[in-house]
Amino acid sequence: MNKETNKFHCDLKHPSKKETDEFINRYGVPLTIMDGFNDALIGRGMSFTQEKMAVYDYDKVIDILMKESEMTVVEAVEYFGFNIMGSFIGDETPVFVCVAKELSNEE
Repeated sequence: MNKETNKFHCDLKHPSKKETDEFINRYGVPLTIMDGFNDALIGRGMSFTQEKMAVYDYDKVIDILMKESEMTVVEAVEYFGFNIMGSFIGDETPVFVCVAKELSNEE
């Protein structure tokens, strides 16, 4: 398979509030979106039992916490673990991923 047909078709730039709203409307289902973290929203997740969960870039969430709340990285990670990751809000609980910095076809 050549590299042109093996591309992800995602726009990973920082979405504006308008772009985030358009993203949500495009899928026709409401997503639970975290206030203040639009720059970390990277997509919509789904699984066999769940069709509508917002997906966030973990590193960007930590960066936002550090910048907006003037936290150290240790404080931001601890805050995230207890207050964000530890908050279960049902089937629409957002998902947080560590995005690969470089994808490689090497094994």
